[in-house]
Amino acid sequence: MKMIQDWLGHSDMGTTANIYSHIDSESKKASASVIGDALR
Repeated sequence: MKMIQDWLGHSDMGTTANIYSHIDSESKKASASVIGDALR
């Protein structure tokens, strides 16, 4: 993420993260499943 920030010229990594880090619905489901399994 830091390299992307530098390449794009963003002054802070928060800007880069807000624009370029997206979690798709399948990733959300997989993460919820792992958390659910750990809590059982």
